[in-house]
Amino acid sequence: MIGLLMRSVFGFGGFMEGGSMLMMGGALVGICAICGLWKCRNCRMRDCGCIKRCLRNTGVDKFDDFELMIVVHEALFTGGKAKSNVCVRITAGLECVQTGENSKAVYHESLSILVEQGTDTVVVELWDVRERRSLASVKFDPMKDLLNSEDLGREKVFSMKQKTKGLLNPRVRLSIHLDTDEGMEKGLLQDVDMSRETDMLLRSQLQKAQANERARGSREEGVAKDAPPQKELSKVELFAKGCAGPLDQFGSWGSRDQVWIAVRGPPDQKRYSLCIYPDESHCNKGGDPALEVDLLKVLSVQPDPARAEVFIINYVEKNKVKQRLTFSRIDRARDIWVEMLTLLITMIREDKEAKSRSKQK
Repeated sequence: MIGLLMRSVFGFGGFMEGGSMLMMGGALVGICAICGLWKCRNCRMRDCGCIKRCLRNTGVDKFDDFELMIVVHEALFTGGKAKSNVCVRITAGLECVQTGENSKAVYHESLSILVEQGTDTVVVELWDVRERRSLASVKFDPMKDLLNSEDLGREKVFSMKQKTKGLLNPRVRLSIHLDTDEGMEKGLLQDVDMSRETDMLLRSQLQKAQANERARGSREEGVAKDAPPQKELSKVELFAKGCAGPLDQFGSWGSRDQVWIAVRGPPDQKRYSLCIYPDESHCNKGGDPALEVDLLKVLSVQPDPARAEVFIINYVEKNKVKQRLTFSRIDRARDIWVEMLTLLITMIREDKEAKSRSKQK
């Protein structure tokens, strides 16, 4: 019985042997074709280096591969959808990254994504994590909206296209950066040791500080045209301007108040200090801070290991008593606050040591 079955399948013996072998060959070719299609299901033309270069050199593809850094600040929408189930997802071709979930839809996360040559659009979506579907989206053209845009690096709110009922006026607040070393801050930051993500976010904060300085200088120039031109800010002064913004401060008995912190120093006063104000307007009007901490007295700026949004400043008072300030971030990532304050304190100490050595000579 087994021998009969083998002869019928493989064509052993008899006048059907040649036809069976042809059938077997055709079956093998078909199986190989199916396996090849399955293997190459994700294969694209640009995976071949020669084809990729040809498409770029002939102008079919308008740009080379580039790295994109997008800081997702928050998602804004009204409706019945629970914000705790929503994240922000970014897709560029086959590349995809997303934020974590947040109960307030406030993320302040930096996402890095590779935009490959030939990518048609970069899509930013509000993504329902539980139901695994897109709630709203906004599309960016790689050439028009990213590579040729003059508005990158600034925090901006983008309107999104609604994709589901019950979700009204969806928007997302983003800061988009190209991962290049170009820019006016290159000379200031090229010798500072930091991660790539932190470097790009620091550049964004410093750009804001410089823009505010230029705007303030223009207003003052309009009032007093005979005033001498303002000098360029040093690295320490620029970082001091960048270390300003809103924070939630934790107090005694679990209290939590929103405050505004800023760094004051020369020429207004001799030493650099971290000042805590009730709000931004109080700071801008030159009011007295609720608390002032000499930055040279700061022992450490540490992220809270148990809470991703909280950092701690340990310092010593004049009577050599150790104190602690606990803050929660609002407008930027916690690690950016830690990085900027730590770098600023290091620069101030290095400047002090350099001045001491020069006096000894």
